Amino acid sequence: MNKLFFTSLILFSLHTFAQKNIPFPVAKFHTGDDPAWKDANFDDRQWPSIKTDEDWELQGYDKYDGYAWYRIKFMLPSSLKKNAYWQDTLSFHLGKIDDVDETFFNVEKIGQTGDLPSDAGGYNGMWDAYRIYNLPTTSNLIQWDKENIIAIKVYDHAGNGGMFGGVP
Repeated sequence: MNKLFFTSLILFSLHTFAQKNIPFPVAKFHTGDDPAWKDANFDDRQWPSIKTDEDWELQGYDKYDGYAWYRIKFMLPSSLKKNAYWQDTLSFHLGKIDDVDETFFNVEKIGQTGDLPSDAGGYNGMWDAYRIYNLPTTSNLIQWDKENIIAIKVYDHAGNGGMFGGVP
């Protein structure tokens, strides 16, 4: 019985770790807030790049509190879906974000953690929450074998701000 359980556990682990990941170690970055920055056609080529696993204070934006945006453009190969063990979900693991985020995929909002100052209940930071947002692989938002964009609006109330806690 123990051998069967151990063998099953190993096979499950192999399937789980066989999932493909596309890391996003850097993003385009801009302080401030403009809703147009989530648009797929927005030209962010003049924006500087920033690491996605370190607070922005550690990257030249010392003592900056307020809004900022991260933009990540990437190709999403259809082979990713075809070769995945679980073929029904595209999962975005964004790490932690200090304090609040609104995350957009190809212009559409796919998640939010915490509450922005402009939200009905007012500001509620969730700096220590790990962000995971999912889309069904059948979603019309996904552009297989084409360029996609993740745009992340971040609000930092005080202290360190931005993405941290691992490469998304």
